Amino acid sequence: MALSIPSSGMTAGSAPGQSLEWNGFIWVPRMSAGQSWPEVAYAGKTHYRTDRDIAYTRNSSGAWVPVGSFSGMNIFVDPENGTDDADHGFGTGSNAFASIQYAVDSIPGVLNGDVLVNLSNATFTEDVALGGKYFTGPYTLTVRGEQAIELPETVATGGTSGNADSQGTLVKTGAGWTANRFQNMWVRFTDDTPTNALRGQEYLIDTNTSDTLTICNTFQIGMRGTTAATPVNGEKFSIYKEGTKWGMGGSGQAYPIWVKPYQANVVFHRIGFRETVLAPPSYFIVCDVGSNVVMQACSDVLTTRILNIYAYTATLMLKDCYVLTDMSGGRGVSVLVGSTVDIEGTKVRGNGTAGSSWAVFCQQNATVRVLSGIFENCNRAFNMRFGGIGSFVGSPAVQGKPRIRNNSTGIFADTGAAFGVTSQIIFSGNTTDKNPSGASDPAYID
Repeated sequence: MALSIPSSGMTAGSAPGQSLEWNGFIWVPRMSAGQSWPEVAYAGKTHYRTDRDIAYTRNSSGAWVPVGSFSGMNIFVDPENGTDDADHGFGTGSNAFASIQYAVDSIPGVLNGDVLVNLSNATFTEDVALGGKYFTGPYTLTVRGEQAIELPETVATGGTSGNADSQGTLVKTGAGWTANRFQNMWVRFTDDTPTNALRGQEYLIDTNTSDTLTICNTFQIGMRGTTAATPVNGEKFSIYKEGTKWGMGGSGQAYPIWVKPYQANVVFHRIGFRETVLAPPSYFIVCDVGSNVVMQACSDVLTTRILNIYAYTATLMLKDCYVLTDMSGGRGVSVLVGSTVDIEGTKVRGNGTAGSSWAVFCQQNATVRVLSGIFENCNRAFNMRFGGIGSFVGSPAVQGKPRIRNNSTGIFADTGAAFGVTSQIIFSGNTTDKNPSGASDPAYID
């Protein structure tokens, strides 16, 4: 079925047999319409669900297959209470779907609006392949988990925005917190906090004392933001960790969480990616050829898999994420074969300097662009090889300088690789900050 979607003005007949029209154009001739499935159905029949704003066709197995959406979608997944069938998914609890893959398969191939897949506060153990979704405009497909509140709404007594050489802080005088209780969790400002720019913003916490939270970099506003804000007395915030956990299901799928080739505009938000099956493959999250993915306020913690996040000829943005590769030989973020990965406000940690873990591995003419972040506790924080290119591309005054700390080698480059603008990086506690330019093979470190 060909699908040609004009920009607006959709109308639909309410009785079976009438046509679905858009700006006067008949999209699917004689499509039935209604808020439920038609009483008479046969293979090839088309039907417009007015309550969902989605067109479906019935296949030879008797299932209703989504073809196109005419506005945004908001669907829900709950593995404990949901059901995977065509009558569920558009409500919470018992009205939700039961699995992420079924929810993904229930999204039409052509989308005329944003899609939000809401995951419940639960643990999901399934392999998922996400692909074949095409947008008619600048829309996104977001898979969002739930927060688990670690500290309820609290009122701050002040803070600092952070700058090129210092991290942002948020202070609650007399709080009495246990040291590092909130490490690698997120602080989120409420939607009515006094500073307008901070409303709804969330940041990864690096450390905390009894009364002060220190975030990974600055209180930069938004993704790739151009300004930073200073928290004032009276700011309202909470602290959360991931409530939603997502791990592989052991189906044998080559890539347990797979964004398929050329799938654009995928966002993962507030999800804790975890191992649930101690078995091959070595990969976990794979962004495949031509895909475009954002991971925001997510964590990815692995102890037996070599590759946490793998970009292969893809575009990936990591914003305020925590990545732990807790095994010898682990690779936190692998950037290969022409991929471009941007890293901002993110911490990538290895399993110790004596092992062979790398925070970021970049090779084969791929590019990693560091706006801000922390890279620590690795044999090599950055391992650049075979034409891999790395550079600091942020604004120190806005995002703060990246920190490469407590590694055996901070930046290692050889075999035609390069890393530039290292003067804007703060090195501390490394045995070697960067290997000598041209070590072992032609390479360049500025």
